[in-house]
Amino acid sequence: MAKPNISMRLILWLSNTNFTVYSNCSDNIKGKRIALSLFVLITGVISGISSSYLIRIIFSDFYEVSQTYEVTLVTWLLSLVIGAIWMTCIILIDRTIIASRSSLTAFLLSIPFALIIGFIVAKPVEVQLFSKTINKSLMEESQVENKVHYDRYTRTLNNLENDINDLKNSISEHKKKMVDWQSVMEAKVFGRTQQGRTEIAGTGPAWEVANNNYNLHKNLCAAEEIELDQLLLNHNTVKEEAKKALNSRPLKSS
Repeated sequence: MAKPNISMRLILWLSNTNFTVYSNCSDNIKGKRIALSLFVLITGVISGISSSYLIRIIFSDFYEVSQTYEVTLVTWLLSLVIGAIWMTCIILIDRTIIASRSSLTAFLLSIPFALIIGFIVAKPVEVQLFSKTINKSLMEESQVENKVHYDRYTRTLNNLENDINDLKNSISEHKKKMVDWQSVMEAKVFGRTQQGRTEIAGTGPAWEVANNNYNLHKNLCAAEEIELDQLLLNHNTVKEEAKKALNSRPLKSS
């Protein structure tokens, strides 16, 4: 009689089947033993994956700004180890139930076993199904905890935005005045007639006044544009600081 290979040995071990007995059984019985082995394996794998996922969710951190869960390397390793241990336990318990000669013993063992598997498998599914509700609740809790910091950054950003808008309006007014005074200067140079008066060509005192006013608004505009660039830089800096500060306050998802 040929010896079974390693994979067949493992499959038969899962259903606690002796290979010698197995080899003398009918094809129908062989199929049932293989099916039992696959049932034990699939149940164990699903339980291991579910428990591993549950551990990662419990010990992960939820970040409000990015709205994501962050899982550390330690959490990953812990979830894999616990998942592997739980999978092994489920396979051994399932194998014991299948190997039990007493139907009453198998029945009594299967009740708590089914409840445990149901909880382990259902909990991650529940978390996934209600993830939006959970995330919303976490965000609301985070907003309460971060309200002081959020309000402070909001006030700072609002003040900066008001200053930026005021400077933009002022720069726009300076540019408008520059266009007006430039028009006056051209009218003086070329003797162009403006409403209500007749211009005499030349760069006289009136042209000097217009030129001085033009340069005044030009210099003010240049100075305010530099100030505006600095305010925009400060605004972006404060926004990044706010994002980092709020994002660095994770909430445990448990």
